[in-house]
Amino acid sequence: MGKAGRIGSEVPRRACEDGQGAAAWLPAKNLCGSGLKRQQSAFMITYIIQNPKRVVIISLVIGLLVYLFLISSANQGSISIAVKDGTLSLAHSSGDSFEIRFKDIQSVTEAQDLDLGRSAAGAVPQKYNFGAWENGQFGSYKLCAYDNVTHYIVVKTTSEVFVFNLESESATDQFYKELLTALEPAPGSGG
Repeated sequence: MGKAGRIGSEVPRRACEDGQGAAAWLPAKNLCGSGLKRQQSAFMITYIIQNPKRVVIISLVIGLLVYLFLISSANQGSISIAVKDGTLSLAHSSGDSFEIRFKDIQSVTEAQDLDLGRSAAGAVPQKYNFGAWENGQFGSYKLCAYDNVTHYIVVKTTSEVFVFNLESESATDQFYKELLTALEPAPGSGG
């Protein structure tokens, strides 16, 4: 009977490459190929966790990657502007929104190249700004604007100022005209 045929004897062995051209005599069953990789992975994990300094460094790197992913995800949101049932809605994909009732609007104007000031609270991603802002012209106001568009619509109500734009100069101008039309009193309404 050959070596491999003996019951209770040693496990048949064969040469496996270790990935660097060297051969190692290992048990033939499940250790060549992917089995060797599993064994190397287990060794690496053991090697890493034996040194607390390595664990801290790896944890920090993983934490940083998660943080960067979350920041990146936050910048992927969007803003939307809609008119419905006598209300102008300025909304952020995070769920934050501003509602402006038509009956509270005192004026609607266009503005170009405003000094937006600084964010007091809200989202300040790379593509747009949304939230409470402060500047010298309006004091405290609500902003919902794309960064790459310098054309704005300014809505003043009885208690607040809202500044917003759409994704382009032309879209902002078109919305401004439509908003003015929507705010005009209906003929015969006496308003």
